[in-house]
Amino acid sequence: MLRHIKYYFQQRYLLKLFIINDLKSRYTGSLAGVYWSIINPLLMILIYTFVFAMVLKIEFHKGSGALNFAYYLICGMLPWTAIQDSILRSTTSIVENSDLVKRPRFPASILPIHIVLSNLITMLIGMILLIIILVITGNRITCTLLYIPVLLIPQVLFTLGLSWMFSSIYVFFRDIQPFISNFLLLWMFLTPVFYPSTIFPARYEIFLILNPAAHIVNLYREIIMKGNHPPMLSYITLSIQSILTFFTGYIIYVKLQPMFTDRL
Repeated sequence: MLRHIKYYFQQRYLLKLFIINDLKSRYTGSLAGVYWSIINPLLMILIYTFVFAMVLKIEFHKGSGALNFAYYLICGMLPWTAIQDSILRSTTSIVENSDLVKRPRFPASILPIHIVLSNLITMLIGMILLIIILVITGNRITCTLLYIPVLLIPQVLFTLGLSWMFSSIYVFFRDIQPFISNFLLLWMFLTPVFYPSTIFPARYEIFLILNPAAHIVNLYREIIMKGNHPPMLSYITLSIQSILTFFTGYIIYVKLQPMFTDRL
């Protein structure tokens, strides 16, 4: 494992190139180009705020404020979208880049890595814009924002583990793609993205505890929206789940990688 970490560090310039190209390729041909990485999250925040706060006027509970609901929803949507998009795009990344993978010295493992990091950058841009809007609208921002880098570590490990796992399996079983798409849809509704975790039925609370995405969403809301220190038990649980997922995905990738060229 340490040998592989050293190898990825040596490939950092190639990884940087892939990330830059990925961000640019999303908006190839558009007038704004890479600036859409900023415009898209901003539009999402403004649209969600308008729909849920101005039109539907939905509140978590009476007196909590519709605008507060919109910001809570956005704060949950940003990390969930990063996780979901990373898994979906990484699943087909090795097959879609089969010409590169077949090259003897090409590090195929960076294909899922660059997608995860690219989506992470987009998420962070959205987070920064959300924080700016919170300040403009008079919400209290505290130094708990400094916990965000600490939270990014388990999020990246968890997402990367699943991305390695599914991208490796997809090389051999192409039928898993529609399964993953439907699984992610179910997973989204089991994660407190559109609702606070407090309304989740107590008898099903175990599903929240076993759901790393639920911990990620709730921890971001605690840090950004509530200005609280992240609950230590939740963070430790998430860290353990993320490390296990990371190593599971890594082991599956390492076991299957030598057979890629025969199946591509």
